[in-house]
Amino acid sequence: MRLAWGVTVQTDVYNSNRDNAGDNILNSSYEGEQYYFYTDSWSEEIDTMSFIIAVGPTIDVGWWKLYGGALYHLLIADYDEKYNYSYWAYDEVADVFSNKDETYQQSADFNQDNFGGYFGAQFDVADHNILVEFMGTQDSWSVGVGISILF
Repeated sequence: MRLAWGVTVQTDVYNSNRDNAGDNILNSSYEGEQYYFYTDSWSEEIDTMSFIIAVGPTIDVGWWKLYGGALYHLLIADYDEKYNYSYWAYDEVADVFSNKDETYQQSADFNQDNFGGYFGAQFDVADHNILVEFMGTQDSWSVGVGISILF
């Protein structure tokens, strides 16, 4: 049996951009008015970055290893969406059509950091490594299982 100490640093970056150009028609009625919506365009962007630093011991028992320790997790996220649309509305009482152009926009920023812990095990089976891991903080947790095949 052998004891070793280690540090790991991990970062994940995610970016998603979606947009659409028009041709979405919706119908709905509300208190005597018939609305015909025509969406001209919409866009949405989501960006996230996750940063983890962990430190802890590993116990090597030969064909398997047990590890764990403390970690710091920082999550940064940004969300933006925008809708540009125009619509025709028919007012049955006044017998009038009206055309309106509107823009809806929202965005949000999210930053959160937590301290937590992790533990896991690695099993050496033939030429393969099987890993089972758990990570937890005050506000989040994750479980992972993996296999590496040497060739």
